Amino acid sequence: KNPSTHLNVKLFIIKLILNVKPEIFEPYLSAWFPVIVSTLCENKTGKCGFNYFVRDVCIAFLKWESYAPKREDTPRATEFLSYLMRHTPHPSTFILSSNIQIVKLLIERWKSALSSLSRKVIYDLWIYSSNKPKTAKIFSKTGIQLLGTLLSNDFPFYDPHVDHGFSRNQFVDKLLSLLKEKSKDVYESSAEVVGLALSKNDDLEEVESSVKEFVNQLFSKEDHLRVLLTLKGICKYSPQFLTPFFTKIFFQLKRFVGEVQVIALELIKERLDDIEDPFLSLQPLLNDLLHHRDHEAQRVSLEIVLKLLPTLEAKQVSVFISNIISTFPNHPNSKCREIYYNVLIWLYDNHESIRESSEFRHHLLRGITDRSPEISQKLRDFWNSPDHLPEDSLVRTKALMRALYYPDLEEHWLKYSTQLLLDLATKTSDYNRPLFESLENCVYQEYQIDSEWHAKPAPIMTPLFSTQSSQSSLEFSHDSDDDMSSDTEPFTGIRQTPHNFPSTQIGATQGGVGAKYNDTGALFGTLTQYNNTPFISNSVVIKSHATQSGDNAGFKVPGAMDARSNVTASKTQVSMTQDYYNVRIQKRFAKSPEKDLSGEFLGRQRALRMRKEKELLKRQRTIRRSHQVQLFRQYRQGELPDVRIKPSEIIQPLQALAQRDFALAKILFTHCTVAIGKDDKQISQFLVKQLKKSTTRDPAFINSLLRICFDDPKIGLVESQLIADVSLASGNYHMGIMLLEKMLLRLNELKKSKGKEMQAEQEIYMIWNHLTRLYKALGEEDILFGLYENVSKQQLTKDALAAELEGNYSLALKIYEGATEKLDNKLVDVSEQEADFWETGRLECFVKLTRWDMLAKTTLNEVDGNLDLLWDDKFRDPYLKYFIRSHVNLKPEWPILEGFLNDLETEQRDELTKLLPEDLAYISTFRDEPGLARFYIMKCYEKFLSSWATLPDLASNARHQ
Repeated sequence: KNPSTHLNVKLFIIKLILNVKPEIFEPYLSAWFPVIVSTLCENKTGKCGFNYFVRDVCIAFLKWESYAPKREDTPRATEFLSYLMRHTPHPSTFILSSNIQIVKLLIERWKSALSSLSRKVIYDLWIYSSNKPKTAKIFSKTGIQLLGTLLSNDFPFYDPHVDHGFSRNQFVDKLLSLLKEKSKDVYESSAEVVGLALSKNDDLEEVESSVKEFVNQLFSKEDHLRVLLTLKGICKYSPQFLTPFFTKIFFQLKRFVGEVQVIALELIKERLDDIEDPFLSLQPLLNDLLHHRDHEAQRVSLEIVLKLLPTLEAKQVSVFISNIISTFPNHPNSKCREIYYNVLIWLYDNHESIRESSEFRHHLLRGITDRSPEISQKLRDFWNSPDHLPEDSLVRTKALMRALYYPDLEEHWLKYSTQLLLDLATKTSDYNRPLFESLENCVYQEYQIDSEWHAKPAPIMTPLFSTQSSQSSLEFSHDSDDDMSSDTEPFTGIRQTPHNFPSTQIGATQGGVGAKYNDTGALFGTLTQYNNTPFISNSVVIKSHATQSGDNAGFKVPGAMDARSNVTASKTQVSMTQDYYNVRIQKRFAKSPEKDLSGEFLGRQRALRMRKEKELLKRQRTIRRSHQVQLFRQYRQGELPDVRIKPSEIIQPLQALAQRDFALAKILFTHCTVAIGKDDKQISQFLVKQLKKSTTRDPAFINSLLRICFDDPKIGLVESQLIADVSLASGNYHMGIMLLEKMLLRLNELKKSKGKEMQAEQEIYMIWNHLTRLYKALGEEDILFGLYENVSKQQLTKDALAAELEGNYSLALKIYEGATEKLDNKLVDVSEQEADFWETGRLECFVKLTRWDMLAKTTLNEVDGNLDLLWDDKFRDPYLKYFIRSHVNLKPEWPILEGFLNDLETEQRDELTKLLPEDLAYISTFRDEPGLARFYIMKCYEKFLSSWATLPDLASNARHQ
């Protein structure tokens, strides 16, 4: 307080407070506060009023959460805030935003002591004159932001007791003049402040009338973008202001396009109650907008439909729902898909007829497979509700097999079925109860694992029993729960073991690597550190955090300087204890090295820097995909294993892995189904129905069902032909062989029962024939010859098979055709299974010998020339495939093929796309349709990756087909 004390001494003492431990001085702030503020307000702390030193002091004030200026300190606090507001403007948008954020937080914290805060600073910023229009624009925008901050914290629009030097009319006129500025940033922000002022003050009739007059002038000039942006800003806080203009907007809606149309739709959405019959008025326009190419227009249209739903009847809903379902399931915009699923959920919960619709249920199930994690989780929570799926494990398993299985979702069915089954565990009381209690007299220490994606992957995967390597890369934490550890030195035991861990998931920390400049000259310490920093924009930074989160406060601030760099940068964050001010404020800013360069050279440098940043981000994405690890539990180490593990710590990682790994999902679902349905015989019926319904023959899905049939002793005999067909189509040869051989053993026991010998004998013979098909696909020649020695009664079959195995398909075809001719002339007597084997072998020989003309002729003869029969279950496998493939390779037959493809329905075309994308790509290429050909090639590639990834480990032959 001594005026003779040199300024450097004062600054040194303040810096000492900031650098040592500011919380130590918190109890004595009532004495320190006026001295610190007086020193700063002397304006001798540096060239710039809002420099790094002032910034450090402000952040320290915010950290001292328990302190608020007392009544005797009110003048000092007001003076300090006026000083900060006066020096808030800055040419850099980044620094300006940070300055505004600091002022905003201080006003929210100290507003009870700022009753005498004048708006004179804001008025001075507005009337600031400069030869550079850009500088005047920055001052105007800053004043608008600060006024919005005051209004949002319940300060009056104008207070004659403290606002001296300008009148109320002058203040209002200046604000209205900013509303008429040409700059979009200025007039849009001004509109929001005007709307906020009208909502907070009832004595601004002259402002409201002047603004309405100005809006009418804009309508008469047909300046649609400006008038709608102005109305949007005002109505954000004063919705009633739109009422006199709503009719004009509604009737001109069809004239609007692009951004103007989107804004108009948003205004209509907010005032739907003003429309007498919104369905009749909006129905024609909304149907067109739902198919619009503009994603934003589609989004707002969906929001309008969602808002209209409670007022619509079932017939009116059907007008919209068909267009919505056909447009949005695969929409590229995730926000549109989210609203789309919100519409479906509302309809499913509120319309009984829709709830009973299988097609509607199918579309809701697609949401679980959505590529957006948020949408997928939302739909999973929806189905996990007891209102949609029963909580009894057996009943839920049956519901998953009966009601929630659709052939086109087959590749995802295992994943979401496993998730929904395991979610039942969360509803039990044992889910978070430890399986075993901790060992007595055993000391444990927390075992820290660095899960950041840019960390080296080796330490993460190091075994916990490898003490030496773990000590070099991981650190202990001395903080632990009272009942699990003690205040001892870090202990290195004979084994490092798991630790009791809370059930919430711990995501990998996303950090950046290196520092980089942005366009404003601010230096970023990491690539993602400041993503949440509120930049100044068209929207005013005025929303009070106090109105959102109550009185508990806390925030995060980037901290120290990087001494290894020539420039200063924020690299750390000062974390507060509460979530009130959950923002990030940068403490240091570097000057742009391009400040004095020419505009042309600056542009080239900026383009070069952006190109390098894109390349860096691309490399980082690749590294992140391979290195990023998500931890679901923590670990402890001690001299004995930590056995205090909860079921949740096992189930949660299993669920996460099953969502990404088909093999694990297959194992989990198989074991869960066998354990749940061990005493229920209906499971086998559902399994058989699923095997028959399957069209894509997904390898993991088929393998799981066959494995359940194999493991569950209660499941009876399944059709051997069905097992062989699905095993061959999905590449699950070994699983099909195991199941058929197990059925053989059971049938051999059944033969001993009286009265069942003939039935068992026939089934055994069929199983042997199907086993030959599977072993033939495996290429097991020795086993195959042994099988035919016992099964086949015709030498013709053995000779044809031998020729095939030798690769002599010409001889094999000759034998098959001779055998078929003898069969047609009734010169031989063979079983139906052996006759089918001859016909199938003959068709395969046509393919191997590329005898496409004979293959096409045979296929058409089988269906008597009626191509619609190719979709019949009796002919679909294999004649549909043979028809497409043979006609693709016969150019004279293309007109027949084109007529067949043009007559396909949507479902048939989708199924054909999944089965034969490579053939459709070939056709599209020769029809000069490169876009369609590219689409089919991508489908072919996706099919290859999916089947390759889900094939069993032993299916080596299937991998090379």
